[in-house]
Amino acid sequence: IADPVSQAEVVEPPAPAPETAPAPEPAAAPEPAAPEPAPVAGAVAGAAPDPRDLIPDEEPAAPLIAPAPDIVAAGAYSFEEEKVKAEQDKILQAAEVKKEGVRKELRALREEFVKLVRRNKQAPPDEQLTRDEMRIDKELVSQIAALTEKKKADVVNELAWISEFKEAQLQKLKRHYLADVAVERIEVRGIRDERISVATFPLKRLPESTQDQIRALHATVLAEERLARGQLQPGDDHDARPKPAGATLEQPPPLGRQGTFFNHSFTSTQVAPALSGLNESMNKSRLNTKLEEKSRRRKMRAQEWATFEAARPGSRDDPSDAERIRRAEKSMGDFPLKMAADYSVPEHLRMNTEKKRRESVLLEESYYTMKAEFNSKVLALRTLKESRVAWIEQANARVIEINKILGKEEELLRPSFAPSEKPENRFVYDKATVIKFQKEQARTAPGRNSKQQEDDEEDDMPVTKGKSQQKELKTAPLSEAELEEQSAMHRRLRWEKQTLLDRIGETISKFDDEVRTLRAERFQAEGDFKVIDLKKLVLHQELQILKEFEKEDVSLADKLNAKRQEKAEFGRKIEDMQEKVALKNNEVEGVTAFTEELAKEFGRMTAGQTEAIIDQLRRIYNRSVKKKFKETGAPSSSASQFDDDGGGSSSDEYDFEDDDDDEAEEDVRPPECDKKLYERILELRERRLAQEELKSEYKRAVETMKKDVDTLVKKEKIVANALIATEGELQELQKQKQDKLNAIDVVLSLKMHQIKTSTLTDSLVFSDDQLGRLSMRIDQINNELKELNDGRKGLHKEIVALAKDRVAKKATNKQLEAKAVEVQLLKFGQVINLESLEQKSVNKPAQELREKLVREDATRMRELIHLDAEITNGKEELTKVTIENTRLLQRLAGATGELYDLEHSLDTSPHALVSEYAGVSAKERQQNQRLIELAMQQAQDIDALKAELMAFKNKGGNFYTH
Repeated sequence: IADPVSQAEVVEPPAPAPETAPAPEPAAAPEPAAPEPAPVAGAVAGAAPDPRDLIPDEEPAAPLIAPAPDIVAAGAYSFEEEKVKAEQDKILQAAEVKKEGVRKELRALREEFVKLVRRNKQAPPDEQLTRDEMRIDKELVSQIAALTEKKKADVVNELAWISEFKEAQLQKLKRHYLADVAVERIEVRGIRDERISVATFPLKRLPESTQDQIRALHATVLAEERLARGQLQPGDDHDARPKPAGATLEQPPPLGRQGTFFNHSFTSTQVAPALSGLNESMNKSRLNTKLEEKSRRRKMRAQEWATFEAARPGSRDDPSDAERIRRAEKSMGDFPLKMAADYSVPEHLRMNTEKKRRESVLLEESYYTMKAEFNSKVLALRTLKESRVAWIEQANARVIEINKILGKEEELLRPSFAPSEKPENRFVYDKATVIKFQKEQARTAPGRNSKQQEDDEEDDMPVTKGKSQQKELKTAPLSEAELEEQSAMHRRLRWEKQTLLDRIGETISKFDDEVRTLRAERFQAEGDFKVIDLKKLVLHQELQILKEFEKEDVSLADKLNAKRQEKAEFGRKIEDMQEKVALKNNEVEGVTAFTEELAKEFGRMTAGQTEAIIDQLRRIYNRSVKKKFKETGAPSSSASQFDDDGGGSSSDEYDFEDDDDDEAEEDVRPPECDKKLYERILELRERRLAQEELKSEYKRAVETMKKDVDTLVKKEKIVANALIATEGELQELQKQKQDKLNAIDVVLSLKMHQIKTSTLTDSLVFSDDQLGRLSMRIDQINNELKELNDGRKGLHKEIVALAKDRVAKKATNKQLEAKAVEVQLLKFGQVINLESLEQKSVNKPAQELREKLVREDATRMRELIHLDAEITNGKEELTKVTIENTRLLQRLAGATGELYDLEHSLDTSPHALVSEYAGVSAKERQQNQRLIELAMQQAQDIDALKAELMAFKNKGGNFYTH
């Protein structure tokens, strides 16, 4: 208890007024608030109140429980609730009785203490007790203060825990209710008429799985569109990678004898012989290229002429008209009834589970996008309102300033935002909001008297200047000029004020119109979203039906694709075989032309001989012989081997013998025939036989290819029949699926003006756009028929003119043909066939062999140049070795001379030298022996180097090394 005598000398505590608790309501009203205790005299500021101060002077009367009336209120308690509430009231009443007893005891103690304080005050001064002497426990105040601080800390900790707990609950609620919300319901109201409002559609974020499906679907659609436009090929990822700038193909260096690479630099004189043949081959290639270009142009003209002839109208339909009809059937709108018995589902309209899921995903994306777009419009309108409200507040502030100057008071429209317009600010608050909330809680708290509420209201009221102070401000009278200036200023301010008010009204009206427009758009969007919801239900039902056919559908689709690929593969093989047959036929024609050229060459070679010699030589030339191989290997029977080897086998591989079946006689040179001519005829016959053999090989290859083509055609027909059967099975399955899909009820909203019939039985729903297109197409067809009739008349006239022109051009062509024949006879002596001339002038196999021969010559020339360089290096090395050998021989000669002198000296005086130099003679003999062996070794080295030198000179010997 705080110090009860701190102010006993100054203030005497008033007698507490008796207070009674109000009687409860019959229907168990909430607990009544306890009366506020009177202030205690002598209490220390900041200390805890004395519990005895809370005890009223008189015991409150016990509440009387009146009989319960009839229950008529909507919020009345039930019987069970009434019973529970009665028990709680009984417990509260017992607690109040107990607390009242404690209060009486505290009041008695207080009264006794007050009497003691009065007696102490009335006692003589020397008998009075001081404040410290009247304190029974001096540490009681400090203990109470410490206890109070401890309670404060506990309260702070408890409030902190409660705050953290509530924050965790709030975050949990946010995660549960707001984490997946993309846009919540945001309302935008009108500024003047707040009843006009438009709100966003609550929108949840799409799940990650749905977003992944949408991205994958868009990527697939984009790839299909690019593939359809030809911008993407199936092999682009592997074959169409860009090459770096300046990248060129590196040519391999020439190969040496043992397959090694050399990097020697040679002079132009060394390389010129090898390149001359290559240049000649390139010139011939250019000539052949020109001939091929002329041949290509003639073929193009022939192809154009064939195309022109194919377009000639006859008994059958015009190809251009047939093509136009085909394109019209494919592109123009066809509207067959899907419920018809003979309805055939087109391939591009065949539906499966994958396409239906794709349709569902796209519909979900459209649904989300439409809501997001509308929500963005509402949010943009809210942003516009924020800017308009800010401007209106500025304009109102200016109007208030003008009214102060003019001395007028006017009520202005002050727009504001409702909580529903900014729901994201529900968790945003500041200190002023907290203080306002606390004041509201304090005002509505029970037990507050009217005086405290009036004090709080006075604190909230703004301080204004009193009238007495305003009257004290006196101004001097204004002059006429000042009055005129003030009047002009007032007129200008009134005009500015009116302008601002007009602009404010116009701005508010425009904004309210925007709200109305967007509100109407929302109504229309709601209808569209309902249609989309119905469409989702239909798609779900269709997907369930398609799942029933999915297994069989996938099986037939795989089978159909396999048959189509197989048929396409056979088609490619047939085309390849036909191209090979055409190439072989061209080669046969080339061989035939070359054989004819050989026959003409035979005629030129035998020109000037007698008829008898020509007949004998012709029999020898036309005689057929067979090959007799010297080696054990068998001759090649394929034309490709002949091409790779550069022609037929050479005379080193086989001999020619007479064919006993064709000609029994042997080749005998006619006595009158020149030997050289006879040998040339035999050589020409060998060339003819080689060409005939090559031609026979080509023909055998052509026959084999034709048989292969026939086999492939038969297999293709079998696959085509199987493909037709599979398409029939798939079409039947599609018809079954379509029948089940037709049984699904589809909700369609129509307006009265869209119904063109009196009854809806057997009616057909058709869109206005398609109906308009059909009507427009009917008018177009009528106009086209009219134009065609007019054109037919013009064509009749044109036919007559063309017939006359045709007769004139035929005459001109005859004149030109006669002139061309005359020019050919004068220039060449005969009529030239350009096609046969082209075949004779260009012999591709021979030309390829020539080019191959030139390349081989160049390679061999490079090898020879390298070998020459090696020989030069060997010669230089031989020279060095020869010099070293000469030096050694000179040393050997000197040593031999010294040996001869020593031997001579020994022979002249053998006994003296032997006796005097017996030991030295043995050493000299050993030295001489070593010199002799060294000389013999050097002689062998010289012989080996000489042999190596001779081998280099001969360019073909073995290398001897020691």
